Amino acid sequence: DIIVAPNIYYPFAVELNKLNEIDSALIVLNKSTTYIYNDFSAILLADLYYKKGQLNYADSFYRDAVFINPKSFRNRYALFTFYLETKQYTKALFWGNSIIELKPKIPSDVVTGIKNKTTKLLENIK
Repeated sequence: DIIVAPNIYYPFAVELNKLNEIDSALIVLNKSTTYIYNDFSAILLADLYYKKGQLNYADSFYRDAVFINPKSFRNRYALFTFYLETKQYTKALFWGNSIIELKPKIPSDVVTGIKNKTTKLLENIK
């Protein structure tokens, strides 16, 4: 049996995802979550299940990411766009508005960009 450092699983799953090896990435990432489960792994799990068309799992992991790190604009934006892409407009409106209303701890160009993109996307569904 080969002993592998736990911190190698997540980056390996990211690379497998880039190669579109979804099932392999899920296997590796599920090993990773035995040791570390954070918003990054939740988002990657959500993305992988979304690619597989397993929307209930994707939804659950996107929401996990938001609740693990509720101040993250990146996590809220991922959930918001998931709802937009899956035509769940009521939920998209809720999460889009939550992005607009959330005050950043530290203002940045990234946060401003996410807020601007969200505002434009919300205009299309109102």
